[in-house]
Amino acid sequence: MKPLLDPFWQVLLVPARQWHPFVVHFPIALLITEALLHIIAWWRRDEELDRWSTRLLGASAMLFLLGIVTGIHDAGLDHGEGNVFLLGLADRYRNAFRLQSSVSVHVWLSLAVAVLVILRLLWRLRAAGTVGQRRFARPYALLTVFNLWALLAAAYVGAQVSHP
Repeated sequence: MKPLLDPFWQVLLVPARQWHPFVVHFPIALLITEALLHIIAWWRRDEELDRWSTRLLGASAMLFLLGIVTGIHDAGLDHGEGNVFLLGLADRYRNAFRLQSSVSVHVWLSLAVAVLVILRLLWRLRAAGTVGQRRFARPYALLTVFNLWALLAAAYVGAQVSHP
């Protein structure tokens, strides 16, 4: 019974060494929920659900930035003494194009996901309610599907890194 109860107090008292795996699940869940809400809003022509979908997309974009920062932090943990964030940034810069590294592939796929999220958010904010209209629905739906597909690819590679 103790192993089941320990995480409830450890999460408050024992700081995590790696924050990225803990943080990154929130934008993933928000992005999937956003897509589902958007589909339901489009189907029902519900403007309130559509607004909530846009809010979730914005929250996902903000949390993706936090995920990137924690990923850089975690990348620098095993590189000696110094500022862990700067060490991680230097490591990612030096190894950015080493695509035989699953971490580098994960970084590129995650950056693609972040860019697609930001593009979709800008489209939603600029369109202000017109995304659900027929002439915008298909291109936006294709962009959303591609965004979720890239998310799955980035998550798959990330899981391979953390759970070999």
